[in-house]
Amino acid sequence: MSEQHPADAELRRQLARAEARLKRERAARRESEDIAEATLRRLYLRQADVDLLSQVTSIANSAQEFESAFLDAMVLIRRASQWQVAHYFLPAKDDPAVMVSSGVWSGEPDDPFLDELRSATSGMRFPPGSGIPGEAYLQGATWEEDIAASRNFPRQQWLTGGSAFAFPILIGKEVVAVMEFLRSSPRRPQQGLLEIADVIGIQLGRVVERARARQSESGHRTSLQDVVAQRTADLIAARNRAEAQSDARSTLFSTVSHDLQTPLHAALADIEAAASAPDSGEHLARAVSHLIELGQRIRALVELAAPTDANADHPRVVDLSRVLDDVIAAHDAARRHRDTSLDVAVVFAQSDEVLVDVERFRRIIYTLLAGRLIEQSAGPVRIRLEVRATWADLTLDEPDPGSEGTTLGLARQLAHAAGGEICVHALPDRRRRIEVRIPVAVQGRHRRGIGRRILLVDDIAVTRQISAAMLTRMGAVVDTAENGQQALDVLREHEYALVLMDLRMPIMGGLEASRLIRAGEAGGERCDVPVVALTAHSAPGDADRSLLAGMDAHLTKPFTYDELRATVLLYVPELAEGTSRPG
Repeated sequence: MSEQHPADAELRRQLARAEARLKRERAARRESEDIAEATLRRLYLRQADVDLLSQVTSIANSAQEFESAFLDAMVLIRRASQWQVAHYFLPAKDDPAVMVSSGVWSGEPDDPFLDELRSATSGMRFPPGSGIPGEAYLQGATWEEDIAASRNFPRQQWLTGGSAFAFPILIGKEVVAVMEFLRSSPRRPQQGLLEIADVIGIQLGRVVERARARQSESGHRTSLQDVVAQRTADLIAARNRAEAQSDARSTLFSTVSHDLQTPLHAALADIEAAASAPDSGEHLARAVSHLIELGQRIRALVELAAPTDANADHPRVVDLSRVLDDVIAAHDAARRHRDTSLDVAVVFAQSDEVLVDVERFRRIIYTLLAGRLIEQSAGPVRIRLEVRATWADLTLDEPDPGSEGTTLGLARQLAHAAGGEICVHALPDRRRRIEVRIPVAVQGRHRRGIGRRILLVDDIAVTRQISAAMLTRMGAVVDTAENGQQALDVLREHEYALVLMDLRMPIMGGLEASRLIRAGEAGGERCDVPVVALTAHSAPGDADRSLLAGMDAHLTKPFTYDELRATVLLYVPELAEGTSRPG
């Protein structure tokens, strides 16, 4: 073998060194390219995270209600971060530290994973530290890479696997919600998303904080309005009382004047005739008779106008047949001296004891029977009393005196004051029928509603909004109507735990609507729904009229949240367990 030339050996060494250097340069270039690619990817992801945070912040700044802000942010994060399903939890009403489903979900409608999660989450409670929502409540943003391998995922038995990510929505240190994102396959944590999650939670928490501030400001403004409205209502009530007293004095003077003029005029005429006639005995006898009748009328009118005890003018639960018997018994002595008789029949279609304005009912019967004595009409009087769910009907068939008479006019006024009416019809054989109708209400038990659904009936939109907000804050589900007719229509379709009814509304007022409800016009199964009267004025007799219409209680507007809640809880005890949601 020939020896290598030294120059060739050196050349080979140089080539080897060049190849090694080239390999090192290629490896370094590849490493630089990998670093550059990773850096660009991190910058891209970082910019995507910044853009996502910016968009969520914009949503939070422009939102008025937390529900819309939570939903918009949830959909945005789910799509931008490529999650299949998104959902948020709210504090439980009985324990704010326990998270429960809000019922609001985001995902593709035909995704079976969404259906599985809904079924698995429904009805579950997550105390601090329990499951992904509980961990987020305690620790902040949380990522579960593989649900199947997790030791703290209570819904694991309903799911075959997947990954989950959650973060709390905060006001200071208070957790007002937890937002959760899931997919059906494992997924490694994304550090950028974890870093911005807590900031997103703070931004969304500000929406709830602003809503609470508005509610507090509204409550303060409402409180001031309540003070002004209460003073106005007091002035209106005082004016109404003064006007009612003035009208009563005028009515009494007019009635007394008219009722006394006829016998007084007859007595004076007989006295003048006796002074000028040769045979004056008969004229004097008639004059004495007229004066005696005048005295009887004065006593009767004084008795009718006499004040009663403090409770006499308020409705009471009584047996109307006994009241009728008492009044008839008081006239027995007078009827023995007249050619008249009373035939009495009593029919009860409901309870024998009812709530009624008993004093006015007694005065109406007394006045009508006293008219028989004053008019001196002969013939039988047939009396029929029929008591139904919302009305008592008293019918008198009697001889027709040819004119209405003063006592009938006074009875009309008494019936009107009691919320009723009197109608007169002509009958054959010179007789007439007097029909008296006054409101009654069947009492004796405390009605209670089932569930949380409340019907609010008021013709003023602002009142409906304010009252509905108060009721929603209690945890009630609220429907509204603008008048009594709409209330009846809604009641026929849905079952309610309570009806809050304004008294004065167009088309149909609250009193008429309540009577129709109790009479079964909204359906037989609805006739026992609790009904509470609402009225803007504390007018004399409003509370009595509402009770007689079958209502269970009376609440004067304006009312505070505490006053409304105290009244509502009497009839919807289920709301006593509730607390208001955030915002």
